[in-house]
Amino acid sequence: MRAHETLYNLQLTTRSPMGAITYFTGGILIENGWIRILGSGSERSKRSIVL
Repeated sequence: MRAHETLYNLQLTTRSPMGAITYFTGGILIENGWIRILGSGSERSKRSIVL
């Protein structure tokens, strides 16, 4: 499972905000405001916070 491996590599738990974003999402993207927070990746986006 990609989310579990990513969380493990970052040494985070799902109790932290960044750990929850990483584990439960592929990422957050707000287009014109330019906020992009990568999570554990998804089928549509192969990138993750670790890569």
